[in-house]
Amino acid sequence: MSQGSVSAKELFVLGVVSRQPIHGHGINRIIEISEADRWVELGPKHVYYVLRKLQRTGLVRSREERLGAAPPRTVYTITPEGRETLRSWLRSLSLSGAFPVSPFDTVFAMLGFADALNEAETIDVLHARRASLIAGVDEHAAGGEDLLRGQYG
Repeated sequence: MSQGSVSAKELFVLGVVSRQPIHGHGINRIIEISEADRWVELGPKHVYYVLRKLQRTGLVRSREERLGAAPPRTVYTITPEGRETLRSWLRSLSLSGAFPVSPFDTVFAMLGFADALNEAETIDVLHARRASLIAGVDEHAAGGEDLLRGQYG
């Protein structure tokens, strides 16, 4: 997957898998507990679709795991290529330049996975986000629009 094809859904799922081996239900629980669905449209069906896509592209791998008498679960782990892709996506200018779709800034949410980056890369992402937001505010101000009213109500 290229930087240009990054989506919040893919980035979120890959970021979660980067933390620990996990199954789809576990990702859905994280979405529920963290209320991540406030900033990324990611329901249970989407999670499994994204996991299969990430697996097809070699960013995650899976194995079946059985605990006791429970049915087997598919557990996903990130690959070395997946780790590098995650870092690339987090540094992506398309991400730092994205306009927020809600009052909750997606970039800051995605920086929840910033441990995939080194300190200098994280700072670069934050500086790029700041510049993007300032440019957006300036653009809207020049057009005489109220940025918040125009975007959120």
